[in-house]
Amino acid sequence: MGMYGRILLWMLCLIAGAVASTARAEPSSPDVTVQRLSGDASPEAILSGARVAELQPAKSRADVLRADSSEASWWRITSRRAIGAQAEPQLVLTTPYLSRVELWLPGRGVPQTRMLYGRDYDSRYSTRALVFPLPGDVRAGEAFWVRVTSRGAVPMRVSIEPRDEVHRKDLIFVGGRMALLGSTAILLVLALAMWLRVRDANYAMFAVAMVSIMLYLAAVGGEMRFIPGLAQVFGSSSLPQRLVGGVGVIASNVFLWTYMDLRRQMPWAYRLLQALSVVMGVATFGSVLGAGAALTMVANLTILVVASSIVVCSVMLALRGSRPGLVVMVSWIPLAIFSSLRVLQIVGWWSGPEWADHLQSFGFAMAGLLLMLGTTEQMLHLRREHDRVSHIARVDTVTGTLSRGALDRALAETLAQAQHSGTIFSVVFIDVDHFKQVNDVHGHAVGDACLRFIAMRARNHLRASDVLGRYGGDELLAILPGADGTRAREVAAKVHRAVAVRPLMIDGLQLPCTLSLGAAQWRPGERVEELLARADAALYRSKAAGRNCVHLAPGDTPTAEELYV
Repeated sequence: MGMYGRILLWMLCLIAGAVASTARAEPSSPDVTVQRLSGDASPEAILSGARVAELQPAKSRADVLRADSSEASWWRITSRRAIGAQAEPQLVLTTPYLSRVELWLPGRGVPQTRMLYGRDYDSRYSTRALVFPLPGDVRAGEAFWVRVTSRGAVPMRVSIEPRDEVHRKDLIFVGGRMALLGSTAILLVLALAMWLRVRDANYAMFAVAMVSIMLYLAAVGGEMRFIPGLAQVFGSSSLPQRLVGGVGVIASNVFLWTYMDLRRQMPWAYRLLQALSVVMGVATFGSVLGAGAALTMVANLTILVVASSIVVCSVMLALRGSRPGLVVMVSWIPLAIFSSLRVLQIVGWWSGPEWADHLQSFGFAMAGLLLMLGTTEQMLHLRREHDRVSHIARVDTVTGTLSRGALDRALAETLAQAQHSGTIFSVVFIDVDHFKQVNDVHGHAVGDACLRFIAMRARNHLRASDVLGRYGGDELLAILPGADGTRAREVAAKVHRAVAVRPLMIDGLQLPCTLSLGAAQWRPGERVEELLARADAALYRSKAAGRNCVHLAPGDTPTAEELYV
């Protein structure tokens, strides 16, 4: 089992354990009971108790308040335990999103009002919950009335807790949110850096998805209230969140079908995700423009279909041995499970513990991290493959020196440098004498080894700035930047002696070997072809003179001296 398989197994075991422990803990009674009053009413009628008989129990858990309408509604919260005044009891409503809550106490004509955004937010507490201080002792059976106006159908978990407990949970929540938003921000920066570095549009799509996730999480979680301008935009309506969410879904679709190469691997899935992206775009922008709740429902259903389709595609690709498919499967299955649990919470079919309210946010961060790791891994694999191909194209596999193409490029670069700086350089052709006989008598394997040993001995007598490559067949070419003809002749003589001084030892064979060499110095205004032609003519003179010697092109030294060895 690979790394990603172990991660998936670990996460699934964690999810199963958490759900199982939650199921076992479910029968425990909540600390409060929540009841709803149908329709709005005046505070006087509510506080007088005239409409108590009309109260209805909460639809799911007794301690969950679910305002599923944008109209104001009254709720009675009854404590089931006593908390002394010294503990400073607080009424707590978690995950308030865009809900505006008023706490009405008997004998007070003005309510306490709390909201995550606007002038009613309480900076003494985190964005985890809306918190109301309660006066004096809280007795078991004591009831409190709240009036809720909600712009989003997000359930709020209700409890009455001592102030120290509220602060303790706030500290844990703030630490978790900092880790969540911080990791998402880091992934965004990495995606942007990779996009700027490699100019791969897929990283740009990943960055757009990360921006959308960050904005969505910060808006829903309430952290957006600390950013001037954005607080007014995201705190006044749920439409910006829908727009950001829709853009994020479309960007993630583009990223995923590109990353998994669905256009080639699974054309039907590629076309399906394209169609779903179009539907998502129409539904998102339509709902933002006020086209009605129907399009909002279409958008939500589209998200479920998209998530299911990606899970199916990734599993199928992973079973085929696709590494990107495995990465998406590992990152997407937990996110799909967390998102499904959150949907079950919203519709009231499952409540779970308080920490389950944040599973979806955790799933977003984990999916982003795993996908970033997978994308980077794929990019590194492509880079290594590119380097391998480049190495094969640049290096001659027999001698380990430069290939002919790389040698031509090095010659052109050396010539351009010499022309630009007014310096000189020389070249030396190195030819193995009677190399065909070596191949015919001992075979090509010995011939290749012979070339390899000669290249090693030649390289030992060249400077680090010099270039050595295989020009073709049994011919090597050395490029000597900054060397005049005299220096080139000296280098050629050293290479000649290094090979001729002792036989080559190849697979137990003692193979005597000699070289013929021809050198030439570049002259200002001379083209590469002309320089090589003069060096080749000098090499031909060495062969015509009986081989096993070095010749310098005429005119490259005052005496045009020939050196015999």
